[in-house]
Amino acid sequence: MTHLIVFIHGLMGSSRDFHACAKLLNSPRKNSVRIYLARSCEHYFGTYDGIEAAGSRLAREIIEAARSTADFSRLSIVGHSLGGMFARQALYVLYTMHKDFLETVQVLETFVTMATPHLGVRRPLRTAFNRLFQMTVSNLPGFRSGHELCMEETRPEGTSPLLVRMATEDAYLDILKKFRRLVCYSNIYYDLQVPFSTGSIRSFNHYRRQGVSTNGHPDFPCITAVSITAAASRGDELDVDIIEGGGSHENTESAYNRDDRGAELREMLSALGSLRWERYDVLYRNGVLAHEWIIGKNTYYGGRIDVPRHLAEVIFI
Repeated sequence: MTHLIVFIHGLMGSSRDFHACAKLLNSPRKNSVRIYLARSCEHYFGTYDGIEAAGSRLAREIIEAARSTADFSRLSIVGHSLGGMFARQALYVLYTMHKDFLETVQVLETFVTMATPHLGVRRPLRTAFNRLFQMTVSNLPGFRSGHELCMEETRPEGTSPLLVRMATEDAYLDILKKFRRLVCYSNIYYDLQVPFSTGSIRSFNHYRRQGVSTNGHPDFPCITAVSITAAASRGDELDVDIIEGGGSHENTESAYNRDDRGAELREMLSALGSLRWERYDVLYRNGVLAHEWIIGKNTYYGGRIDVPRHLAEVIFI
């Protein structure tokens, strides 16, 4: 019985981004595993035209990949960056439009995101950089994916932004609940594209609090020991800062109150964060390529493959 693991790249990425992950997972001892590197969004504007469009393409590709897999029985999905959002949308499409396909899957095994902006990329408008970032991403012509990540896309009057629906509507959440494991890796610092809080589905970066250790695990030095210890036990722990009305995408607990979509952001965080996520917090101490290093890409510039190793040796053992 074959375990199909589908990898989905992020913005302006390609299937080659997962070379390190695929190499580790294609070991002889994993002969019942098929690694499939999705390509339906590799064309030039394939990651620009919106999460819904990309998710629909990906759903069709997953069906075709499963059909071409001998003795297919188990399905896992790994998404990097925006690819994680494409994957969540694809699962929604499969759940609402292709239930006949899902009935052929004996086990929905593991859903993994790596530096994925689950809560979007809106930033508190306290600095010139944040204001410029928000204005650029929200208004860049032809970049619907960016507009959606900022929750500023053009949509029918009276409808919620796509990200709000993805985080709160039953169909989006129910399909995630069917997986045996939900896993997210996120960079604590140095990820310019996806801040820690949105990648880890938390209200703020608790590592900025005094006394919280960032020491790495002995076996996986770039993954904090405290997150590896806590991952199995705190999946059902609702972030206390949601309840208290604090928290932010970045680092302060007042950012929600300064955002005109603060109430929606809190609702998203509460609903999506209530699922049983295993959260692994990643720290590369020597550079700003953390967003690529988390999947083992471009590590010759100083990164490590700790996260791909953890994926192969712990998650998909």
